Amino acid sequence: MEKVRVGFIGAGGMAEVHFRSLQNIEHAEFTAVYDINPERARQVAEEFGVTVFESAEQLIDSGTV
Repeated sequence: MEKVRVGFIGAGGMAEVHFRSLQNIEHAEFTAVYDINPERARQVAEEFGVTVFESAEQLIDSGTV
């Protein structure tokens, strides 16, 4: 079965819970993040190995989710 690729628009506290939960779901893969705070998005990307986007629209249009 192919994995569902998931991206997050917003990387706050609740999103952090979801990032970690995705690691336990066999058919899900966290692939992309955007946050209004670019530094926070970079931190998440570094920790989880995902791609950072500069806008929500870019993330949605990227094909990574």
